[in-house]
Amino acid sequence: MWMKPSLASFALTLLSFASLGTPAQPQSAGFKRALDQAERALKAEDMPRAWESLQRALERDPKSIAAWGLRARWAEANEDRDELVYSLYRQVQLSRAQGASDEELEALRAQLEAVDPQVAKLTDLLARAGFDHDPVEFRRYGSARKLYNFDIDHMDAY
Repeated sequence: MWMKPSLASFALTLLSFASLGTPAQPQSAGFKRALDQAERALKAEDMPRAWESLQRALERDPKSIAAWGLRARWAEANEDRDELVYSLYRQVQLSRAQGASDEELEALRAQLEAVDPQVAKLTDLLARAGFDHDPVEFRRYGSARKLYNFDIDHMDAY
């Protein structure tokens, strides 16, 4: 025989589920292993292995601030400024989205402004146009690397 649940039992059930909260999503063992391997390879200056491990880590967690920070360190070690700027932009975006402190965001912005020549130019252009926007807040869609590889013979592909 089915009995209609009482309001009190329903409330107790809701409270028990509410007290559980949403479980934190633990990072997978594969992600941690890939990130550790990338860190060790970077310290050993084995850049190809570090890059492969970084790619594996970012495949598993593309929103990992730690992985993007390590990718920025990889780019700095390889003197790849385009990759460094991209990695720092991603790190700033993810840090802001994940609720990083103002101090952490300011430190990342200062690091980004030091390596990205476009930030100063955009700041000047926006100020002259009368806008009070932060150029770091804009999303980047292209890279200098792609522009230098333009080939007029393959115009139809673009």
